[in-house]
Amino acid sequence: MKQDEFRKWMIAQGQAEATASSRVSSAKRVEQYLGDLDELFVQEDLDTILNRFAYSAEDERAERPNPSPVPIDGVLRTGLASLQQALKLYHAFLTQQANMPDKDGHQALLDRLTKTEIAAAMKECDELGTAFLARYGFSRTTVRMADGDSDKPYPAKATVVVAVGHLPGNGFCLLRSSSMDTATCSVARSEAWLPHPAQGSRRPVARLVP
Repeated sequence: MKQDEFRKWMIAQGQAEATASSRVSSAKRVEQYLGDLDELFVQEDLDTILNRFAYSAEDERAERPNPSPVPIDGVLRTGLASLQQALKLYHAFLTQQANMPDKDGHQALLDRLTKTEIAAAMKECDELGTAFLARYGFSRTTVRMADGDSDKPYPAKATVVVAVGHLPGNGFCLLRSSSMDTATCSVARSEAWLPHPAQGSRRPVARLVP
């Protein structure tokens, strides 16, 4: 696994250094029993891998054994959940690395954004709730934006990243963390993503909120 790059990526996404180091340690522990994670994610999809570490509250009440090949010290359910989170983050890291456009490519993707993609990202955020940020490698949000219709707040950076993934033919290409300021500025100029007022547009699809 690319442990140094993975650690730097998590810190760039807002993870504390201690948290990033802990996630790297968890991922390395999985590697000890399942082999190189880079190769593993080529051979199997994320859900299949995560299912090896699935352990519900019902499993815990029934005192079922550890379903994974990785020994767990301490609370089994908590330990397995920690390994799952590390795997999700490493998968998000690999996906971003594989689909990373250059600077000009970033801007080209942002320029293509429309109300349709932003609305799709907001819908996904509604469906996933608090899991939305974690799914795409964000641990927190400092800038939020509001739906132009309901004023419901959404995490601006994560929403723009996911919106880019919804662009037709994009294959869920993600943005660099360093491009997020540009992405946020694009959200602030979201009026440009709608028809000109003379053509009957109403309100912008999104605007920045404090």
